[in-house]
Amino acid sequence: MENAFSLSVPRGWKVVGGMYRFGLLDSRPAMTLLSPDGGVLIKLGQKEFGSFTEPMRIPGGSLRSGSLPTGGGSSIQIMSYLSGQQFARYYVEHVRQECAGVRLVSNRDRQDMVGGMSPEAQAQGYPAGQMTAGDVTFTCNAQGAELHGYYLAATMRIPTDASRRGIGGAIWLVFRLMGYVSVPELERDAGTITQQVQRSMQENPEWRAKIRATSQSIVAQDAARSQALRSRALAAAAESERQTTDLISRSYWSQQATYSEISRQRENAILGTVDVVNPTTGEQYKVQYNSNYTWINDQGYMAGTLTHDSPGVGWQEMLRLP
Repeated sequence: MENAFSLSVPRGWKVVGGMYRFGLLDSRPAMTLLSPDGGVLIKLGQKEFGSFTEPMRIPGGSLRSGSLPTGGGSSIQIMSYLSGQQFARYYVEHVRQECAGVRLVSNRDRQDMVGGMSPEAQAQGYPAGQMTAGDVTFTCNAQGAELHGYYLAATMRIPTDASRRGIGGAIWLVFRLMGYVSVPELERDAGTITQQVQRSMQENPEWRAKIRATSQSIVAQDAARSQALRSRALAAAAESERQTTDLISRSYWSQQATYSEISRQRENAILGTVDVVNPTTGEQYKVQYNSNYTWINDQGYMAGTLTHDSPGVGWQEMLRLP
């Protein structure tokens, strides 16, 4: 679809899929392969999910859940982190639709496979995070026949400033998902072919360069908007007593250099975070974009609200940067 990657598939098999795009920086590879006799169905990647953010506790003790739009057709799901082992089971039991009557046979932790995936994640520009892997085997039924299935999943949990402070959720994503459903007599071939196709995938360097250029453009646009904000803040300081605005602007620019291109790309453009500033101290934070207003109290705890109503006495509204 975008000439993003190539791979080798068995001759004569039906192949559907490619790089599905849901936003400027939200692209998800997904492939489905079906054998000529219909006895083996293989899936690599997925387009159902983009990125996730862990739920954030808000005043009153409730937890937010659901989906938040991030613009351009992309969205971020609010969901507690699932390890690779947990996500493999979740996918088989709640998402996958090839057959019905799923019965789990095994659900294993596969940390032995993480070592081979971590370099791939780094090469693709993912920020540093915790990666876990796991697999699941199962049986199911389709048109009265028993089928055997297998899926492997790897997920990455990426800490944010809010999660490090213990007041917000980390972001996480599905780095690898692959598996098959097969008639019993072809199960061994299904496993071998799934691995061969996965290993044959080659990313197009020109496509990767284009994605990097897009992310750089977004960073440049953010910088331009921030410069405009800074100019307005300086003008306002000359006309009023709000010297804090200038402090916020200078604080933002002093920290801007520490954000790498990929960090900005993942944590703001795709993963639904925003930069907020304490108007009293000028200290800047990165928080999850799951509320319209962000507040901070004297103890340094932050909370989000949908309406412009303070969570209570002693809370101060944070200012949001572009």
